[in-house]
Amino acid sequence: MLYEDGVTSEHPAKQRKTDLVATAIARARIATVDDNAAILELMADVPMQGNLALATQRDPDFFALYDLQRGRNVLWVDDAADGRLAGMGGILVRDGFLDDVAMPVGYLGDLRTRGFVRERLAFPQVYAHLFHRAVEQTGCEHYLTAILADNAAAAKALTSSSSSAGSSSSSSSSKRRPQPHYHPLTSFDMANVHFLRKHTARPTPGLTVRRAVVDDLPAITALLAADHEKRPFGWRFDDGEFEHRLAHWPGFTLHETFLVHDDTGVLRGVCTCWDTSAVKRYRVLRYGGQMLWVKRGLSLLSSLTGTAPLPDVGHDFRYFYLTNLSIVDDDPRVFQALVDAVYAAHVDDGFHFFAFPLYPDDPLAAGTRGYFVRRVPFQLHAVTSSSRRRTDWPAGRPGFEMALA
Repeated sequence: MLYEDGVTSEHPAKQRKTDLVATAIARARIATVDDNAAILELMADVPMQGNLALATQRDPDFFALYDLQRGRNVLWVDDAADGRLAGMGGILVRDGFLDDVAMPVGYLGDLRTRGFVRERLAFPQVYAHLFHRAVEQTGCEHYLTAILADNAAAAKALTSSSSSAGSSSSSSSSKRRPQPHYHPLTSFDMANVHFLRKHTARPTPGLTVRRAVVDDLPAITALLAADHEKRPFGWRFDDGEFEHRLAHWPGFTLHETFLVHDDTGVLRGVCTCWDTSAVKRYRVLRYGGQMLWVKRGLSLLSSLTGTAPLPDVGHDFRYFYLTNLSIVDDDPRVFQALVDAVYAAHVDDGFHFFAFPLYPDDPLAAGTRGYFVRRVPFQLHAVTSSSRRRTDWPAGRPGFEMALA
């Protein structure tokens, strides 16, 4: 239980909330493939709000994005009284790195609650209960989660209790099970490089960019493994992660993997362009505020340059991610050479933009000069149990794969 049993009638409001949470916990269950249609409907019904309102599209199979990933995953759902889903939340656990040590790490995602007042009040605490259960069942104690900076409601619901969670007050002797501890790990921007004009890749003295071939696999995996072993929440590229992506991610290929070598033949940077449209897309529900003017301006420009205009309301963005992006020493010249080559290779393919994360004071940002880059701010939180909460996290670029979030 999240709250103490046997609350007296002196606190009827607290008793009602206790009963509501207890009922919701009893109702929560692990989703199955039979829930696919209801999950897709919930995803479409709870958009990302802001100057640009977006609905996440995961049809025809919501679980396909989970199935692409190694490790364990579970999606919890809450059945509402009217037969629809009131909420859901996903917990994914994989092998990774933290503190330069191989260990299980996790990601919390796909948290959605519908506009039922009672269910929305209960679900953050229900999700906390399910989080603690996942820790017990998987042995994974460290998780990441990304929250849209403009989503104040989600930030308040999930993180407001973190400052007091795990305190030694008199309530610690009760049966209350506090919510997880959310620690702000770092902010990041989803940087979207828009295709607005046609050009060929500029030469960068001392560097050569080309697409990968089979013989490049050892060098690619060695670079990625060395990088991610040092990252908080790094990926196990030393244990077949890149090969797994080649085998199981639709459209993820060596041909779409771009390499930057220096004049001595040493690999200095790598990324794979991955179009996620087979498993995830974003549909425009509304342009508002400054995004309405951005839409109009870019549409006019695209009519002059022959590039793809931003989609109308009711249509999907066409985009791809720079996945497994790794630049030795965060050299902005290497990244600029990579961006130039990727842009030139795909400017005629009908995409609106390509995306990757930029972190505070990120030296890679200098590699995007000369391009129109629209940034969407997020906060990346590290999440632990309140009973074992952690606030001392290693610095550095996290092993966060934005395409999977």
